[in-house]
Amino acid sequence: MIDGLDGQMTYLAGLRTDGGATVAPWGPGDQPLNTSIPATSITDIAPALGGRGGILLAAQSCYLHRTIGADPDQGALVMDAGVGGLNLDKMLIGQLQGDNYYYMLSEVARLAADQDLTVTCPEIIHYIGTSSKSESYAVALGNINLVWDQQQDWCETTWGQILGIIAGQTGGDCNTAPDPYDVTMAQYDAVRDRGGEIATSQRIWTINDNNIHTDIDVSVMIGEVIDWCREERDAGRKWTPWASITKSGATVTVAFDLRPGETLVNRADFYDAHGGAATAPNFGFEADGGIVSAVPDLDGNTVVVTLTSASASWFRFAMQRQDVMAYGVPDGALTYNQSAHRTTLFPSETRASRFYPGETLWRSLPSFHVLFDGDQVQRLDGTPFEVAP
Repeated sequence: MIDGLDGQMTYLAGLRTDGGATVAPWGPGDQPLNTSIPATSITDIAPALGGRGGILLAAQSCYLHRTIGADPDQGALVMDAGVGGLNLDKMLIGQLQGDNYYYMLSEVARLAADQDLTVTCPEIIHYIGTSSKSESYAVALGNINLVWDQQQDWCETTWGQILGIIAGQTGGDCNTAPDPYDVTMAQYDAVRDRGGEIATSQRIWTINDNNIHTDIDVSVMIGEVIDWCREERDAGRKWTPWASITKSGATVTVAFDLRPGETLVNRADFYDAHGGAATAPNFGFEADGGIVSAVPDLDGNTVVVTLTSASASWFRFAMQRQDVMAYGVPDGALTYNQSAHRTTLFPSETRASRFYPGETLWRSLPSFHVLFDGDQVQRLDGTPFEVAP
């Protein structure tokens, strides 16, 4: 966020790639920036946007809409140095996207000083994709923490701010059968370890290509939920419904840390157009050796799961390894589907979409995958899985 911009949505103008191309608001993609050519200004994004939208733009737009009355001189910066199809470590210093990112940040800092603007960077908003779906838990967790350490250290050194973390949790693309998706649990643990928030999960959003990519209207609504999370965080209210998991023999009790007044809701028809609730048996809970039953308390926040075997070694929620590509819904030239990571359970609190009248924004329960050692619940690295904060 930047003070002194009179309610504008802005971007970093004037950058060029090594090949001489002008860098648009959606960034240089997979091209290296020419770091001998400085940016020219932090300026209004509208003339350069070309009708594009997306998650970050929507989140920043929501922020401006809800804060402009309190601070009409505040603007919001949109800056993208990422590109799809890469593992997270490509955002480290010394990697192409990482070097682009930090050059862009340094140019923001320089121009803010030149233009007498005050930069505020309260959090990293990180919508992590599916590219790391085959990485081990240790590698994925290590890369997440390395990237966030560098980002937090840079912003603390440059602007004196320690960034919070707001993340979108990775869902499973439509054909996850061979993919472990340990990165999904690595995200859960990394965000929780840093006191951050999981704003939403990819798994609850419609996909437009039988993989994991969303259409523009869905991307905008994801941005709305991210800012809803940010609004609650800024007000000091809780957001992420972290799981507390206890085991006694064949009985596992999962308690989700819901907000005051919330309960669990079973949206039994949520997957009707995408294979039906049968694609999320036992409300999306799975265990080594199978599950006898999963019984949610829909007036509360708990689910009691009875395992087939008291000696089960692992336990998952909304992290199925299944191929759901056959359940796409034809719609013109595209086929709409949903993530293979599924549950019909949701927190009850909703909000109307700002940008799409008639659409409802839902909060989501985070996916998780833990290990059992007897009645002890462990993370995937064998350390204790802590209860909700």
